[in-house]
Amino acid sequence: MREWDAQTGECLFTYPLGVGRGVAIALSPDGRMVLAQGNNINAELWDLQERKKLQSFRTAAGTIKYAFFNQDGSQVMLYATDKGGAWLYALDWEYEFPGQ
Repeated sequence: MREWDAQTGECLFTYPLGVGRGVAIALSPDGRMVLAQGNNINAELWDLQERKKLQSFRTAAGTIKYAFFNQDGSQVMLYATDKGGAWLYALDWEYEFPGQ
């Protein structure tokens, strides 16, 4: 995945997402993060301002075809069509589970 300057056409940054051809990408509602398929079974969450990988998500069902953020950007969903399956991940790493 590459970040381009729309006015000059210059490539500003290439995100090292691994091998393979990505087919799933989602921009967070606030525009600060992008979720992109890194290879056939991984998706990576990137901070667009810092150009830093925040998290890697792995599925066990083959190629990720769709990636989504929920409305407030606190969760992501990945859907793989090869073997079927959907995965929902919370992005709030500081979340305290009830009863703990």
